[in-house]
Amino acid sequence: MFLVLLTYTAYLLVREAIDDSDRRAAVSAVYAVLGAIASVFLYWVVPYLPTVMQASAHPSGIIAKGGLDFAYRTVLRLSLLGFLLVCIQLVRLRAAITLLKWRQQMAALYRGEA
Repeated sequence: MFLVLLTYTAYLLVREAIDDSDRRAAVSAVYAVLGAIASVFLYWVVPYLPTVMQASAHPSGIIAKGGLDFAYRTVLRLSLLGFLLVCIQLVRLRAAITLLKWRQQMAALYRGEA
């Protein structure tokens, strides 16, 4: 994952380093395609190589036959629930702000300030 992060950080640096917009678009497109290919290789192929699997740095409960260990699954589910609740609250907050702006505009229209 760290190598994928480095690849896309380099992509952003390449985009900022080129001034000509046409050349920047072409170079960025080529780099993005090559980065995507490298990312797939780094993310899906490398971890399943036999030498990498034997020297895994993951705890034993993470990479196990049959999925995650119970403790990891519980933490994952609680985290997902927490993020879901945060997202729901953010959507509710955004809706309340939008409603208040709309009411303010309607009040200004009613008073003839628009």
